[in-house]
Amino acid sequence: MHEYTTVNGVPAKGGSLNGPGPVVVGGMLLMNSGYAYLGMGIPGNVLLAFGIE
Repeated sequence: MHEYTTVNGVPAKGGSLNGPGPVVVGGMLLMNSGYAYLGMGIPGNVLLAFGIE
């Protein structure tokens, strides 16, 4: 797991990259980090957002 600094100050930890695929919106690539379905994978609560400056 990886800990992230968040924009809202809520503690966040990323987990498995599985489940719904990434999406591109307004020039940003968004994807979830944290997937624990039926005990498989590593849970997490992060929405990753990547962009170009």
